[in-house]
Amino acid sequence: MKKYLIILFFFPVYYSISAKITTTTDVDNKDSLRKYSIGDLIRKSYAEKNMKIYCDEIGKRKLSDYHKSVYYRIYGEKYYFEIVNDFDKAITLLKISNYYAKKANDLTIFASNLNIIALIYAVQNKKEQALFFLKEKKKFNSQEKPNYQELLFGGDDALTYGVFGDFDKKIKAYLKAVKDLDDYLESEKKLPPELILEINRSKRDKYSNIVESYLLQKKLDSASFIIKKIKNLPLSKRDLDTYNIRENEIHLAILQGNLDDAIQKAKKDLKEFRNNKISVFYDSYYLAKAYNLKKNFKTSLYYCEQALLSKTISLGFINHELELYKLAMDNADKLGDDSSYIKYSKLYHKVNKNFDYNAKASFITKLYNQDQIKPLQYELNQRKNKNYYLLGIVLFLLLTGYFLWRLIKSKECKKKILEITERFRQKENKDQYTETDSTDKEIVDQHLEIDSSVSANKENTNQNLEVNRVETDSVSKENAITLAPEKEQEILKKLAKFENKEQFLSPNISLSVLAASLNVNSNYLSDTIKKHKKTNFNGYINQLRIDYIIQKMTQHPEYLTYKISYLAEECGFASHTTFTRIFIEKTGISPSKFISYLQSPPK
Repeated sequence: MKKYLIILFFFPVYYSISAKITTTTDVDNKDSLRKYSIGDLIRKSYAEKNMKIYCDEIGKRKLSDYHKSVYYRIYGEKYYFEIVNDFDKAITLLKISNYYAKKANDLTIFASNLNIIALIYAVQNKKEQALFFLKEKKKFNSQEKPNYQELLFGGDDALTYGVFGDFDKKIKAYLKAVKDLDDYLESEKKLPPELILEINRSKRDKYSNIVESYLLQKKLDSASFIIKKIKNLPLSKRDLDTYNIRENEIHLAILQGNLDDAIQKAKKDLKEFRNNKISVFYDSYYLAKAYNLKKNFKTSLYYCEQALLSKTISLGFINHELELYKLAMDNADKLGDDSSYIKYSKLYHKVNKNFDYNAKASFITKLYNQDQIKPLQYELNQRKNKNYYLLGIVLFLLLTGYFLWRLIKSKECKKKILEITERFRQKENKDQYTETDSTDKEIVDQHLEIDSSVSANKENTNQNLEVNRVETDSVSKENAITLAPEKEQEILKKLAKFENKEQFLSPNISLSVLAASLNVNSNYLSDTIKKHKKTNFNGYINQLRIDYIIQKMTQHPEYLTYKISYLAEECGFASHTTFTRIFIEKTGISPSKFISYLQSPPK
């Protein structure tokens, strides 16, 4: 909303002022102001062009704490913020207003003032401070069912998000606010006509804010749809001819590429409301934009200058003053008017220091790129219904495929769990029948000692053979190493002891470390593992570790309660990420799924 943004909860902007505009003679006549009640003066402060004279009159009256909070709020919001643009002074006066609002125990005004302060910071692109005051404002929101006045102004805190460019959050807040008003109308069957009128005017303004956000997102079909909803509200023709509605229609025409239509509407509006400074400002802005897009740079520059004569603060995402400076610079550049270009360039950089507008400026440039908008609009209009059907079919197929995939994966997981647990049961039974006593071990040791001399001779022979083969380069180094069966059995026996002692759980184990501890050549050890374990050294160690932790989980239920990181450390892995990857590689399922299946065994 440009013409007005936040109004007192207890004096809605939707109030129709029946009094005629006060003439200069009336203003000069003190008696003519004294005849107004404080309530009348407050309404005129918001509605009349020369609001300061009415606000000054309020200050002369004997005021309660409640009316003092209103007085300082009007000066802070309407005068210093919107007219003078003295942000610091505006914030100071709003804080004074809150001092009296707190004394009067009026938390509605208190919360609303915090909302305005947040908006003032947002306009300056001070996001951190703005969000802080929004957070403070939410603390004072009614925890009970919202009253009528709160419903009228529901969603207005989202204006701050709109200034930041969070259009989706702004739209969502206003749609909820409209729904709350509809629910209120539905629940209250006997509302007086004037309250119903105020509610519909409130819905009109909330819808206008939604349209503005859709336009800034280039969602032109959505914007058109909401404009139609506004037109269908039970309001008079006059109520449906507000500046916000007309402005959105002009903006929509420009974004659709209907530049002549936009120019016609803006000129008609400019002629009809030529005495309204705000209308002149925005109508001239859109005329400057439309003529610039038509490459009529001279006329565009003229309307830039006309708009800047009536410039007013922009309370939305677009800073229209800065956009006008940009337009004027572009027009002057195209016309070869160097002096005008330098003039507006200096003004742009001077004003931009207070707003940090560069990121938004880049976005706005894309927004008005006609080459991007036209094809997008064509696709939306021509193929929208077809796309909805196709999208529905695709979503249905994707969901069906997803659930089928989940079902198949679930069955595969159950099968793998059963295979793994069965393998460990068979291994456990086998170990019971193949367990050797100490006498058997002594016999094996004696056998190894008897064959040691034969193994040594064989090793020397193999080394000589290896040297000869390397010299002739007839075969690869790997094939050059040939172990006698006795030597392989010796290494396998040592590996069995290594496995029984669970030395593979050491995180520092490596091929060289294991070879040294077994007193075996590392090449012989590597080849033996490849030949008999059907994997390399790393695969061998990883398999032992995974088998170890699976056995622990299947035989000791407490392991099912441990974290994955602990299980990884328990079986020798340096990180749970590596453990999870290896576990999936060896079993085909993740550790977490394995645990969940063990906790709830498949039937």
